[in-house]
Amino acid sequence: MNDRRNDAGQPVILLASREPILRLGLSRWLEQQNLAQVVTSDQPGDLQNLLNERLQQTQPLVNLLVLDVELADIPLCQSLKRRYPHLPMLALGPPVSRDQLLRYQQLGLAAYVERQTPAAVLWQWMQAILGGYSPWLQPEIVAPQWRSQLYQQGLAQIETALTQCHQWRQRPRPWLERQISQGRIRELHAARRLLTWLWRPGPVLAPPPQVSHSPLTLPTGERLSRVRQQFNQPVTNTSGLLLETDLLRFEKQRELWHTILTRWETLLAELIEARLTAADLPTRCPELVQRLWQEALTDFIGRYYTLDGQDVMDTLLAQRDTVQTLILAKIPLLTDLFSYHLFQTPLQIDGVLYAANSQIASDHAAILLENLVLQVANGVVQPLVNCFPHHESVKQRFYRRNLISTRETERLRNQLSQRYRWQCYWDEPRAIFESRYQLLRIHQQAIVLYPVYAGRTAELAQLQGIPWLVTLWLEFQDAIAPVLRAVANYIGRTSAYLLTRIVGRGLGLIGRGILQGIGSTLQNNRTQGSSQ
Repeated sequence: MNDRRNDAGQPVILLASREPILRLGLSRWLEQQNLAQVVTSDQPGDLQNLLNERLQQTQPLVNLLVLDVELADIPLCQSLKRRYPHLPMLALGPPVSRDQLLRYQQLGLAAYVERQTPAAVLWQWMQAILGGYSPWLQPEIVAPQWRSQLYQQGLAQIETALTQCHQWRQRPRPWLERQISQGRIRELHAARRLLTWLWRPGPVLAPPPQVSHSPLTLPTGERLSRVRQQFNQPVTNTSGLLLETDLLRFEKQRELWHTILTRWETLLAELIEARLTAADLPTRCPELVQRLWQEALTDFIGRYYTLDGQDVMDTLLAQRDTVQTLILAKIPLLTDLFSYHLFQTPLQIDGVLYAANSQIASDHAAILLENLVLQVANGVVQPLVNCFPHHESVKQRFYRRNLISTRETERLRNQLSQRYRWQCYWDEPRAIFESRYQLLRIHQQAIVLYPVYAGRTAELAQLQGIPWLVTLWLEFQDAIAPVLRAVANYIGRTSAYLLTRIVGRGLGLIGRGILQGIGSTLQNNRTQGSSQ
């Protein structure tokens, strides 16, 4: 019964649950992601009748049965397994003991997963079962109910605190308060990762069978259409960083971005034909990005473009090493991006793996691609600004009208030079110390910074000189900030006490003495007047 799919090539999943939230939420998520055709039932006891009806009709057969069970449903599982021995069954239920889990396994079920498992992880289990693999939990790691409740409560508290910190930082604050809040956010992220690592109850897959990492089909235009749409509208740079593309007119920006996207698709197609393996990606990524930059530069400028008899492309390509050092070598997570598009590998986001066809992984891959396009575009403009900053033909063809004067061009070049020095000595060491990357993305027609967590311990150990001293200063700042805050609070309380209790009381006594002196003087004057 598990060898036929619907007309769209999707598996047909029968989901039976008495819980409407679980039934509607999971089915809607699977269908919105175009992962499967879902048939739902709120009466698990009527599953045999439903399956018989589908057998008698021309509807596609069911590939997988997902059954929400309790201990009382064990006879139902036995009956269904006897009636449909070739139909794989995935059971959803509460955390169970080792003996109960073994009992479900003896029934012949493909797997048992907790109800609280995220939909993306649950789909990974379904994929494994549909592929003929029967994953099972290791019985000794099944979490009791109290552990699951503690994990959920702790995670909710951390998320609430993070939301409050981000809302607090949206308003202008003094520098010291902003640094303290940033340290607080880092502590909360670390606490969330530690809580997930120690207490997350969820299923653990047994080791999967070995699969060959050969390239899959080329990503279609639909997969990249959302990224292309982001670059179609006029975009404002609100990242707080000066970018080389800020010099270009919008129509030239859009032309450059679409050129890079087109070359990206061509590069993926060539890599698929070359049958590149996943093991080769880490070493080939710098070469591939440099090739993408060179081809985009050639298409954007023009292969045979000359100025005063000088071949422009030869001059620009001579800046290859400079562009590689300043821009291309600093583009992060390239291996993840290539691997996602070529091999459909899961993406790791905040320490959690997400399936390649999940919405979270798709959104994250789109952000990585947007960052790649924006950074490569900066790399294309950078040698043009350095080699031909004042040539009138270049200004008229590429530059914005308000930046066409020599003074504005020189000001922009100097600011770019200062930004790269500041990035080398401050921004990059700080990002390494905080275990994050700062990506550029497009959000609501604006280029913004998007921080992404990533372990960078190896890079931290290799820092030397000024970058290393910057990390020491940040560590000292984090260590001394609570002490300074406590001292400031103590001084504030002491000052308030002195002003209200001592100085205020003293001023009150002085005022009272002045008033008594005035009163005595008036009384004496009256007495003298009466005697006269």
